[in-house]
Amino acid sequence: MAENNPIFVVDASVILKWMFSEEAHQENALQLLRFAENRKITLFVPEHTYTEVANIEAIKGRPDIGKDLLYFFDRGLLVTVWHSVAVTELAVGIMRSH
Repeated sequence: MAENNPIFVVDASVILKWMFSEEAHQENALQLLRFAENRKITLFVPEHTYTEVANIEAIKGRPDIGKDLLYFFDRGLLVTVWHSVAVTELAVGIMRSH
């Protein structure tokens, strides 16, 4: 993670757009992924996203549940944000300032 990179928080809906071609607005999501691959931005992901992505992969009948998600983490493209009171307070503060 580069120190001065812009930070984006992505959820399961964005990650699923990377994996399933039939998803709406896929090109926007893929652009975020390309920026992260080129280390132009840093992508944060909430901890519950793992479960959400695995659930959708199971519903869609993907035999390799979790492999796609691990690909992104193994390459350092996603930084997990573990829930804490401090993170929640920061998020609320950012929301209120905009």
